[in-house]
Amino acid sequence: MNWSSSILQPPTRGGKRHNVSNTIRKRIAEFSSSTPPPSGVRGTSRQRKLNPQTTLAQAISTKLEDGNLRAAIRLVCSDDTPAAPSRETLASLEAKHPSASPMDLSLANAQCNSLSVDQNEARKAVLSFPAGSSGGPDGLRPQHLKDLVQCRESGSIFLTALTGFVNMVLAGRCPVSIAPLFFGGRLIALTKKSGGIRPIAIGMTLRRLASKCANSFATSKLASYLHPRQLGVGTAGGCEAAVHAARRYLSSMPNSHVVVKLDFSNAFNSLHRSDMLQAVLDRVPEVFSYCYSSYARPSRLFFGPYTVMSQEGPQQGDPLGSLLFSNTAHPLLQSLSSDLTLGYLDDVTLGGPVDIVTADVQTIVKEGREMGLQLNSEKCEVIAHQQTTISDPLLCSFIPVKVEDATLLGAPLFVGSVLDDAWASRCAELSRAIDRLKSLGAQDALILLRASFSAPRVQHLMRCSPSGDNPALEGFDELLRSAVSHLTNCNLTDAQWLQASLPVKMGGLGVRRVSSLALPAYLASAAGTLSLQDTILTSSTTTQDIPCNLSVSVAVHSRCCSAYRQRHAAHETIILGQTGSYTRQSDR
Repeated sequence: MNWSSSILQPPTRGGKRHNVSNTIRKRIAEFSSSTPPPSGVRGTSRQRKLNPQTTLAQAISTKLEDGNLRAAIRLVCSDDTPAAPSRETLASLEAKHPSASPMDLSLANAQCNSLSVDQNEARKAVLSFPAGSSGGPDGLRPQHLKDLVQCRESGSIFLTALTGFVNMVLAGRCPVSIAPLFFGGRLIALTKKSGGIRPIAIGMTLRRLASKCANSFATSKLASYLHPRQLGVGTAGGCEAAVHAARRYLSSMPNSHVVVKLDFSNAFNSLHRSDMLQAVLDRVPEVFSYCYSSYARPSRLFFGPYTVMSQEGPQQGDPLGSLLFSNTAHPLLQSLSSDLTLGYLDDVTLGGPVDIVTADVQTIVKEGREMGLQLNSEKCEVIAHQQTTISDPLLCSFIPVKVEDATLLGAPLFVGSVLDDAWASRCAELSRAIDRLKSLGAQDALILLRASFSAPRVQHLMRCSPSGDNPALEGFDELLRSAVSHLTNCNLTDAQWLQASLPVKMGGLGVRRVSSLALPAYLASAAGTLSLQDTILTSSTTTQDIPCNLSVSVAVHSRCCSAYRQRHAAHETIILGQTGSYTRQSDR
């Protein structure tokens, strides 16, 4: 496990030039598995002190060079700051990793046929790692595996050996003495702007590879079992379908009904591992041996000089974690009687008559406690009409929310002040991101602006919330226009801005205007998930979502056609203005 950190670390930057091939050969010749990695592999050359803005710009550029757009975007947008290893931070992290609950000893004697993958499946799992993914404590990064697998000379030989190693791990043959390290990870703590600590765990690359193979098999097997109450695993479009279904239910909800949104405290890290392994044994026995070897004992998370023990729940950063949680909690969802039962990982939404919803909440409190899940009533919400009477003390302790102010999974459900605030927040985020982009090179800034900070940044809001007429769309577009003007060092005219907002293949910059996309994005999402919505709402009587109403759809279609004709005429004006030698034909 010291091999990667000893051999594959980049040489010291600066000073004399290094031949990387010779450096690697020398390290391999000097390597001994019994000695720890040298502390000076990365070098200790003196570096100039840089101001925070310059440091941030260099970090963003490094992520872009690695092809890791997501990490670069997080650096631009996030206000969280890394927390230095200390006793106080360690105590906060340990509080988020509770002690182990008793393990069912009979699980150790379970006999199952283990999953075995072929070389194509192993190769697919290797290539599925996002570009620029970080490595675990051993220093082996997913990009190392990608380069080795795709090597012309020895890639096939390496893939054969790698597939054999993965199958050995899937069979549960990881030595007990190595398991706490191999199934552990590197822990990073971020200080949240609102206070508190956000832990981020990065597991070893080879362990994540095995989990990817196991997750691919288990998800395909359990998709029909989890559908349609658990929408966070194995259901395409599950998040958007949940939002549209909740809107339809609330639109026709009588005064005697309520909707509650439940929040659990530290859900993933609190789930009892004994229950989790039993659920795997019952429904996906092919991956039980792997899960037992990785979760039957505590694993180590390294935080600077400290060690935090992961003893409960699926470990953060494990690709199999979401499925393990959903599979364990799903029988609880199936036992509920509410008309509307939505689960998206650890977010649960219930809707129905007050007495039935109250009984279901009590069931969740009782049975959830038995598997380690504690309801956080301070963050739970109850959505009801003003005329609705609620007498249950637990539901009365939830945060009351008006129907018109309801949100679900980060998306406002109705037109109103909440949706206006959501768009105002997006505009503020974009303005802050633009200020940070100004410290980058024009090329890097344009890549980020096109890949995330225009339409992609607000795609979830556009697809899930009725934003077509929101006045903030024009303000968002104006911020984009000012950013493009700054990056190109020119004041764009209306025609130039229209040209820049076209896709790259049509001669534009690909910085799409949200005012022209919000309405069709919402319609496409509502129509594309309609059958899934109907399945979710089988037990309730609801109205059709707004886009599914025929008269409204006709009006919207006419409006879209009118907008298209206006844009087409503007584009034609641009083209004719540039060429000058063509005459306009009305039927063209």
